Amino acid sequence: MNQTNNEFLEKMREVIKEELSKIDVRKMSFDRCLNNIIVILENYKTLKQFTAQVENVKFSKEEIDQAKQKEIEKMMKEVFSNKEIYLESLYKKHLQTRLFLNFLEGTFEEYIKETEISMKPKSELKIAILSEVYMEGKEIKQFLYEHNLGYGRTFYYARNELYEELAVRVFGIYALKL
Repeated sequence: MNQTNNEFLEKMREVIKEELSKIDVRKMSFDRCLNNIIVILENYKTLKQFTAQVENVKFSKEEIDQAKQKEIEKMMKEVFSNKEIYLESLYKKHLQTRLFLNFLEGTFEEYIKETEISMKPKSELKIAILSEVYMEGKEIKQFLYEHNLGYGRTFYYARNELYEELAVRVFGIYALKL
């Protein structure tokens, strides 16, 4: 029976190796980056609202002093309550989101500058899609109507090119279509 198990395991290893050799890791990275940039662009406006909402919360000097005092007490006791962990986690998420948005804004600005200069086909349309649809949050139907794009075939081609161009800027070499 032990030999049967070994034979079975060896056969499984061969099948797994064969299947793994069929997978193109470079294509997986490209597809993953492309999907990630789509999700990022679709949620950009919401992320901006999240950071603005957290940044608009104002604390009085008394509340800040109380928080500092509690922080000192916490350090002395080395005990964390669930509320403190939750607030700390929320603050970290806010900071990470803000840093990521700053990176995206800089990337978008640089992309717009370079695309305006390049004079490539659909440059103006790609800039309009990025700024109006994703950064401002305009509905696609409204965008198509305002730009007289009819059924939107040109829009979707330009949008897909935009995805590929931005994916490389955000994810680097992993987003290259090799």
